[in-house]
Amino acid sequence: MKNSVHTVFLRGGLGNQFFQWVYALSIQERGNSVSLDDSFVRPIVGIQAKGTVELKNVFFNLNMPVTNRLRYLKRAEPLLVRLAHSVGVLHMEGRPEVWPGKARLHYGYYQRQLECTEAVRQLVQGCLRLEFYPKAHPAFPNSLRTKKYAAVHIRGGDYKQAGYNSSELGLLAPPYYALALASPDIAQLPLVVVSDDNSRARRLIESLITRSQKVHYLSDLSTNGSDSMLALSVMLSADGLICANSSFSAMAGYLNPKASIICPSPWFRGSSLKDISPTKPKWQHLASAFETPIE
Repeated sequence: MKNSVHTVFLRGGLGNQFFQWVYALSIQERGNSVSLDDSFVRPIVGIQAKGTVELKNVFFNLNMPVTNRLRYLKRAEPLLVRLAHSVGVLHMEGRPEVWPGKARLHYGYYQRQLECTEAVRQLVQGCLRLEFYPKAHPAFPNSLRTKKYAAVHIRGGDYKQAGYNSSELGLLAPPYYALALASPDIAQLPLVVVSDDNSRARRLIESLITRSQKVHYLSDLSTNGSDSMLALSVMLSADGLICANSSFSAMAGYLNPKASIICPSPWFRGSSLKDISPTKPKWQHLASAFETPIE
């Protein structure tokens, strides 16, 4: 097989970067040389994106080089992407290629499970840093360390912004979480709530929870409760996982070897995104319910 050189651009926060990396690994699996390019990685308010290659904090080896050849042209990113796509050298997710099969630059979010073959899954799992392996988490009180628990991920952040995020991505509403909490795999477990919006998470959970179910908020268990690395570690050690429609949630589902995983279907609200979902068939798919879009 001819060895072609491909570049996949990293963008967004940890969850986004994870699926871009999985996509890159799938290209590599087909016998191509691949690099990641972080030229367009930047801090993003609302999704905890730090503007760094956060994958390196979770995986000790990305199995491919990371470059930043276009870092000095970051401000011109939209123009560069459109130009490269128009001349056929860049594959932009969701748009037809000018010369099918010829593009060697790849620009998208790739929130789908298609590329996560068994070989890619094993490689990803094998590169996970030891601190993310399932464990009795030190942030937990003694009363919780020896017990099974379910992690509940509740999204807020930029999903609450008016416009595209609110109308197309959609903020999951209480009815979805009510169904998830009632699942037999979850109902008997204490909960650890993980969120980038603690006030919303508390309001939502307290409106749904029964008196018999014990609830802990990660923000109460640790002074670093808002840290994405701590949140991921907690989600990877859970016996049950209720996902938000977030790539960060889906990433945790891919990497947790033992959890019963619940996810929303459809993944996003917007009809233009109806075919996008990173979820796996073996997960428990529950009907999505979305908050009213913000005008």
